[in-house]
Order: sequence, then structure tokens, then C-alpha cells
Amino acid sequence: MGCDNNPTIAFFLVALTVVWLSFTIWWMINTWSKNKRFTKPLQRIMILLLIFKTLCSFFSFLYYISCEGSSESAYWSLAATSAYTLYNTFIFVILILISKGFGITRDVLDRQEVTVVAMTMGAVYLGYSAYVINPNELVIVLIAMLIALFYLTVKYSFINIKALQVKLGYLISENVFQIIPVVRQKISMLKAFVILAYFYFAQNIFTIVFLVLGIQLIYTPDRSYRNGIDIFSEICDTIALFWIMYIFRSKDRGVYFNILVIGNDAPAQSLPPFLKAEIPNSNDEEELGNYSIVVFCPQEFDKNHPYRRLMIASPVPRAPIERFEEEKVN
Repeated sequence: MGCDNNPTIAFFLVALTVVWLSFTIWWMINTWSKNKRFTKPLQRIMILLLIFKTLCSFFSFLYYISCEGSSESAYWSLAATSAYTLYNTFIFVILILISKGFGITRDVLDRQEVTVVAMTMGAVYLGYSAYVINPNELVIVLIAMLIALFYLTVKYSFINIKALQVKLGYLISENVFQIIPVVRQKISMLKAFVILAYFYFAQNIFTIVFLVLGIQLIYTPDRSYRNGIDIFSEICDTIALFWIMYIFRSKDRGVYFNILVIGNDAPAQSLPPFLKAEIPNSNDEEELGNYSIVVFCPQEFDKNHPYRRLMIASPVPRAPIERFEEEKVN
């Protein structure tokens, strides 16, 4: 191209940009059109992650095809760095949100959890902003931050998995078969998420510790080596991110319910709420028309009984109008 640039990795990045742009368009169609009624706040937040991932790959491509040391190179480097910082900020915040059950077991976070998420976003943004400016001196800080985020993600995920397993035990013991498949699906989603979180954090820490920090202590790596690091990191990142996004996409997952687990001082319900109830009816229309429905609360149940919050609908026979008026006169 008439100047010193890096076209080898540029071809890889332009292909990656096309992949993420296509996935972003599909995500928007699936979220706001195809499965709009199943979309939750989590899926709407995830679109920001895909946008910044696509921009990061695109700006990096423009940086690598521009002449090294030129004004265009400096401009695209700044744009790629900004997109890279925002992308990492959103992905780690989304990992924390998923681990807390946001969009899986509930759609609302309490004040304490919102504070934790906001502090995580600020810490990640500041950490990556400082790291891209001076990576050699702040690499240890970045590693410590990744380890802390990994611990929180796995910790919150296992808390929600355990809570869902307790709910599943209650459902099985009480023969509430309608919601059992949904609970099992949520457990499977969180277990798959934990595996992907292990993979994602492991490849990030491995890349920094063994492929960047470790090699720099031995010798100064050349361009081909740095290209290999970038390609390895992008492939691993793409695999993990793609599967996380695909698992938590907008989709009809059956009966939905919220379970408050973390940050709620009130005792959790033993059972998810029933969203459907059926009253036995008769084939005889005359007999069916002679019944009324009385709804009452089972106050005689113990306060710890799993059905204590349910309302019971009971059909009660009613006398004909003529008989009722006759009794009233007498």
C-alpha cells in the first residue's frame, strides 16, 4: 500500500467485523421484531455490547491498514482504543448482571445491587482506560481486577443455581409440573454460563500473563508475534461472547416468573407463583349454571406452608331463584 502497515491481521479483522455486524443485525431483528414479546431488559442492554464489539473490530481494521505513524493511524488508534474500553466495560457488567440472575430469575435489581453494578462499570472503565495508556506498569492491576470480577461472577452464579435447585425441589415435592421444565431450563442456562465464564476469564488472564507479561520478561516480541496474540485473543473472545449472547437471546422460554434471591431481606417464596388455574366444569350446562365460585384464602394453613399465599377457588351449588325467594318470604 506504499507505506509500512499491517495488512495480515487487517484481513482477519475485516472478516470479524462482518461477522459481528451480521450478528448485531440479527440480534436487533430477533429482539425488536421476531421475539419482541419475549424481550427483557437484559437483551436490550446486550445490543450495546454488540455495537461496541463491531466498532472495535472495524476501527482496529482501519488502524492496521493505515500507514504507521501517520495522522490517520493515530486517529483510528484512538477510536479503536475508545471502542475497546467501552466494549470491555459493557461485557464485564453484563457478566455480573447475568450472574445475579438479571433477565433469568428476575428483571429488577435492588438498590444495593445497582450500586455494585455501577461500581463495577466504573472500575472496569477506569482500569482499561489506564491499562491502554500504560500497559507495562498497570498490567498487574488489570490482572487483579479480572480475578476479582471472575470471583464475583462465579459466586453470584452459583448462588442463583442453588436457589433454583431449591425451587425445583419444592416443585417436584408439590407436584407442580407446569413450571418444572422452565426451572430446569434456567438452571441449565446458568450452568452453561458458568462454563463460558471460566473459559472467557481464563483466556483473558492467560493472554496477559503468559503471552504478554511472560514473554516481555524474556525478549521483545516482533510484529508477527503480536499479531498471533491478537488473533488468538479475538478468536477465544468471539467464541465465548457468541455463545453467551446466543444462550441469553430473546426466546419463548415458557412460563416466566421472578425469584428474588440476592439482596432481599424478606424470605423467599417456597414456590413460584401460579399463573394458570382451572375450575372443574361439567358437561351439563344447566348443572354448570347452577354453581357459583367462592374465592377464599387458606388461613388455616401454617405460615410456613408452601400454599399459604395461594387463593383457592371453590365451586358452590346455588339454589334456584324461586326457592331462594320462597325461603326469604318465610
